[in-house]
Amino acid sequence: MNSATDDWFGCQYIFSEKYGTPTPHGIMFDDITEWEDYVKWPDMDAYIWEASKNFKQNPDKVLATPYGNGIFERMHMFMGFENSLVALVTEPEACKDFFNHMADYKIEIFNRMADIYDYDYVIYNDDWALPKTPFSLLIP
Repeated sequence: MNSATDDWFGCQYIFSEKYGTPTPHGIMFDDITEWEDYVKWPDMDAYIWEASKNFKQNPDKVLATPYGNGIFERMHMFMGFENSLVALVTEPEACKDFFNHMADYKIEIFNRMADIYDYDYVIYNDDWALPKTPFSLLIP
């Protein structure tokens, strides 16, 4: 593994040659009922939201934006995959609360991007497959 990076929330990723993708490294918390103590929402006004100077939309082609890291993916990036699965069963209300807040955050990003670009559609997913094999993190 090499080259660690942090995302807007402070989750760390390390590129894994084995899996062919950046993978979450470490956890920020392990109890979903405490998520509000750890999750610090990025300040959307601190970023410059403007179109790239090099971007030119082609009217003969559709414009899409891919956006990964769905709400469940984000949960297990914060607290680990196994902890997230357990939380879904043992703390469904806390999970629902987290998911609703995360969905609102993602909607805010889409709205800000839609103010800049005239998208035809958004590609949004929530999975945990990898380029080399689906669910390979679960296979020893």
